[in-house]
Amino acid sequence: MNTLLKKLAIGLALGWSMAGAAMATVVTSPTFSLTGGNHLTLNTNRANAFDVAVPGFDLSHARFGSFLNLSGAADLTFTFVGKEAAYNNVFSSISFRPFDVESFSNATSVPGVSSFSFSDVNAGKLNFSFFSQGNLRSAFGNGDSRVGMVLSSDKQSALLMFNDKAKDHDYDDMVIKVSIMTPVPEPETYALMLGGLAVLGAVARRRKAQKP
Repeated sequence: MNTLLKKLAIGLALGWSMAGAAMATVVTSPTFSLTGGNHLTLNTNRANAFDVAVPGFDLSHARFGSFLNLSGAADLTFTFVGKEAAYNNVFSSISFRPFDVESFSNATSVPGVSSFSFSDVNAGKLNFSFFSQGNLRSAFGNGDSRVGMVLSSDKQSALLMFNDKAKDHDYDDMVIKVSIMTPVPEPETYALMLGGLAVLGAVARRRKAQKP
């Protein structure tokens, strides 16, 4: 009977641990993708003005006129990276759960500091617009040819690079980084895993104590 109970305890402990590990594994992060558009050759011999470092991006893979897509619902953070423009351009994005509108402007936003976040953004094409000179009639959104994009190597971030209505065609008049916030497993998942390990430890100690 003791042997049966031991086997049952070990089986339960292994089940708890495996269930916890499986739950932790299932929590995978969505990714960004680009569809459509054309290759964008940036003039890297001049200052494509990113005022803060943006490691993880290969600008030779930049595109314009592409749509930025999110593979699954996620929390997103938008960060003002920099600008090279006399125009006071504006960037704005909308969240619908709950409804919220946030924005950056070349005049007041601080590179690498100014940011905002949205929770539980729907999968699909992202909702955002750039406004040349802040003019609401000059809006350029996701998929527009005045918006350049490039994905990070892990597809967890994207740079949105605006070419305003000036005629320099350098796609650095306003640069925004959007990133997927990595999901964290719920505390219950860790508790399940630790519970299973604790039972296994108790069984091992008891078996050791019973040895002559």
